[in-house]
Amino acid sequence: MIDVVVFGTGNYLQRYKKYLENKEINIVAYLDNNINKCGMKIDNVYIYLPEYLKKIIYDYIILMSIDVYNMKKQLLELNVEKNKIWYIGQLIEYVDNSYKILLNNTKNYNEKVLIYTPPIIYDGGTRAALNLSNVLTEIGYEVHIVSYNCNEKLIKEIKNPYIKIIEKNSIPYGTYDFIESDKYKYVLVNSIILIKIAIEMSKTNKVILWVHDPSTVYMNIKAQYDKYLSKDQLDKLKIYAVSNIANKSLKEYLGINNAKILTCAAQDSAIKPFKRFNKTKIIFAIIGNIYKLKNQKIFTDAIKMLPDFNNIDLEFYIIGRISEKKYYNEIMNNIKGFDNIKYMGEYEYSQMKELYNTIDVVVCASVEETLSLTIVEGMMNKKVCITSSNTGVAKYIEDYCNGMVFEVGNYKDLADKMAWIIKNIDKCEEIGENARKTFDNNFSIESFKQKISKIF
Repeated sequence: MIDVVVFGTGNYLQRYKKYLENKEINIVAYLDNNINKCGMKIDNVYIYLPEYLKKIIYDYIILMSIDVYNMKKQLLELNVEKNKIWYIGQLIEYVDNSYKILLNNTKNYNEKVLIYTPPIIYDGGTRAALNLSNVLTEIGYEVHIVSYNCNEKLIKEIKNPYIKIIEKNSIPYGTYDFIESDKYKYVLVNSIILIKIAIEMSKTNKVILWVHDPSTVYMNIKAQYDKYLSKDQLDKLKIYAVSNIANKSLKEYLGINNAKILTCAAQDSAIKPFKRFNKTKIIFAIIGNIYKLKNQKIFTDAIKMLPDFNNIDLEFYIIGRISEKKYYNEIMNNIKGFDNIKYMGEYEYSQMKELYNTIDVVVCASVEETLSLTIVEGMMNKKVCITSSNTGVAKYIEDYCNGMVFEVGNYKDLADKMAWIIKNIDKCEEIGENARKTFDNNFSIESFKQKISKIF
């Protein structure tokens, strides 16, 4: 049994509390920077300010927050030994080193690729990993995917007989003894947050690191994995970025200057014939998990700026999983009294093609998006797509030709673009046609397959 201090008493604690409820873990104190919580108890254990640590005897401090960079910095300033600081993955590895097979392949190829990817959930990173996996099986590879905290409902949607999925919730910490690394011709790591795995696997395998991550993750990466970020270690990897924006972060935060660009692809699931634009009704949709980085609020602010269009029925959909409840509540408060703005919930992949067949305009308002598969899929479906300027896909869009780009964070600019569409609906068919050509030339499975065949 180990004595631990838990730093953080918010949402992360609720999410991972089950791993603390173990006979091998003895919680001696909680820490929180919120002075109003100090003196309160959780399960009969007191909450203290971090400065109280010097009076506590413990083995490890477990960081229970997304903001591990500032937490670690604060603890080091309080003279806490670096090796006494644990991240959530280390806790999980200590109490549960197990793994399970969520999906077994029913067909085999001689050559195999192993993919490590963040949680398999309904998001762009997962779509990128699964589309890559399908392409790899088309060119003759069996694909084994290792992930964590997977959505088992989504797993059931995967029908490719050459794909196997393994879940190990302590990733990226712990050992990988359950992986027979010599079976794999290549290992692909699908996120910079799994850099520890990439470096360790590069000791025995050819490793490709494919980076999709926003700049916001890098300070935490440097805090957690500084010993895996030396130039000698990184030089052993073949590194690709999904866009110039992703590549910029690699250069700025890690000094990686040799990454190549490898864009994502989208499986053509468009329902044909394509939905035509209706001059009397237009549906705008913003699609993505509900949290601040996706910036759905600016979409609602822009809607409220629109002038009255009495002869046109306008509807506005907000679609996605609620990742930040507080932010979701802020959005819901912002749209009170607007009956034509609707939160539609989360859609499964199998439902998305039907969704795209009902909407006319796809919006990405993200503060930062290294690509935006939502916009890519919108172009695939011949929709008019509006994206913020700080997305990887923005470089492929020419205003009023194959889509529109608005200045990131500028809801007035977004409102102007939306109003132009409403006033010029007769020009939207042509914009949609051009968007589809952009998709075919840059993001189709066929164009992606050609790129992948040169790498694998």
